[in-house]
Amino acid sequence: MLSSPFSTTKRLAMFAATSLLAACSGGGCGSCIVPPFNAAPAPGPTPRVTPAPTPTPIGATPAPTPTPIGATPTPISATPTPISATPTPISATPTPIGATPTPIPPTPTPTPTPTPTPIPPTPTPTPIPPTPTPIPPTPTPTPTPTPQPPAPAPALSCNQGGPNAVILGSTLAQFAVLAGTTVTNVGNTNVGFAPGATSLGVNDDLIGVSPGTAVTGFYPPGTDTDGPLAIYAAGFNTNLVKPATAQGELTTAFNTLAGRPATVTFPGPTDLSTADVGFGPGVLHPGVYKSPTTFSIALRDLVLDGGGDPRSVFIFQMGTGLTTVANGGASGNVRLQNGASACNIYWQAGSAATLGGATFYGNVLAGTAITVNATTFGGRALAESAFVSIPVAGGSKITNPGGR
Repeated sequence: MLSSPFSTTKRLAMFAATSLLAACSGGGCGSCIVPPFNAAPAPGPTPRVTPAPTPTPIGATPAPTPTPIGATPTPISATPTPISATPTPISATPTPIGATPTPIPPTPTPTPTPTPTPIPPTPTPTPIPPTPTPIPPTPTPTPTPTPQPPAPAPALSCNQGGPNAVILGSTLAQFAVLAGTTVTNVGNTNVGFAPGATSLGVNDDLIGVSPGTAVTGFYPPGTDTDGPLAIYAAGFNTNLVKPATAQGELTTAFNTLAGRPATVTFPGPTDLSTADVGFGPGVLHPGVYKSPTTFSIALRDLVLDGGGDPRSVFIFQMGTGLTTVANGGASGNVRLQNGASACNIYWQAGSAATLGGATFYGNVLAGTAITVNATTFGGRALAESAFVSIPVAGGSKITNPGGR
């Protein structure tokens, strides 16, 4: 801290006075007006003692020190002592005895720097474990159904549509036995239908007569797979419309068959079991075979070969009639091979047909009457104007093969 000019002057004056007093007290100064301290007191008035100056408090303006009586006042230089920028060092020389010590201002107690209250560390928050996102359960994959092969269609009783195919009619196709006048039976005959042989929801095992009304020999002993109501005649199912409709379709089908152009024409009566048209005696392939008179199956069996095509069609046209001869089961039969089907075989006889062999296949459409002596007949017996007779003592198994 720098001293003011006034404070410096005061100090110089005090220092000069102190030095003068010290010299005078020792008797070393001839000009001193103050007697020495150790000299014998001289009589006279008590000398005035200059009171010691009261120290000026720190920060107060110091009062000027009075000049002692008789002393030559120290001239105060008008020129102010320049304040050195360099602070005056405090002399290490001790203050002489009797001198008023220069008060040393107290060292200010340094304001203690407050110890900062330590801020407790922000506690590290306990990490909250993240709520795990629930993993949705892996859906059980819906098993891909193993493709199953399509269910087999119901077995067709007849596969039609080949060359020369003939449509009998939706009503006529339902009948296994149809006559113009009467139907008679002797033995335990059963009339039924092949698997899948249905027309318009009706099983193809009907028995009927029109315009006649008589059916005899059924219930008993003959039967129908669908019962007595499958017989359209007096005393059974009296709906006369159905057999009459069937007769009308029979006429149309008969004429359609008669009008098909022939593939092979024989000159007269012909035993088909011995006929050879290039496939061996008694073997015929699909086609239209015509005789102006009659056909018979007598000496051998007739083999119809479908050539691997189930739609193969066989048509036999006769000017008069058809006769098959029973020969103890050794001949007079019709046999099928290589896909030939009974529903695609048509026998169109101008007059009557007599089926004497044990086994016969095909649809017989006769202009007059039909006699069934075959014990196994896979086909239809359809007579336009006369009767259908089943005189077999043991009865016959007649099965409608289906088709339209």
